[in-house]
Amino acid sequence: MKAKIAKIIVRVIGTLSAMVGLAMLCGLLVMVKNGPSGFTWIVIPILGQLPFVVWFLYVGYLVWASFSPFAVRLVCGTFCFITFFFLFNFMGFIYRHDEDNPWVTFAFVGSIPVTWVVYRAISKRLNRWLFPEFG
Repeated sequence: MKAKIAKIIVRVIGTLSAMVGLAMLCGLLVMVKNGPSGFTWIVIPILGQLPFVVWFLYVGYLVWASFSPFAVRLVCGTFCFITFFFLFNFMGFIYRHDEDNPWVTFAFVGSIPVTWVVYRAISKRLNRWLFPEFG
């Protein structure tokens, strides 16, 4: 893989991250406008999702404003984070009909170190390709 292609892929993933952050922000704004009138029913979901919104928007900003090894690590982390939760939701969807199946719990616990190892390998490889002077 050439460095230009890797840079384009990293920027596309960072841009998609920013778009996910904007979609989540729009969802939060709709929830605030159309949600129930109780204070706690609005504050709890906002406090739960707001850090993710800020994270995704920051990754998108960093990819375009200052492309650095740190930005590449954040993009790799965001990609692994989103992939991890998509896989977890997919596994939960497959085994939702059988609540006594312990396989889903073991798969979740086992996928945490696998995701960490994949993140480390991808970010090291991309940083070596894109920034050989730091490598």
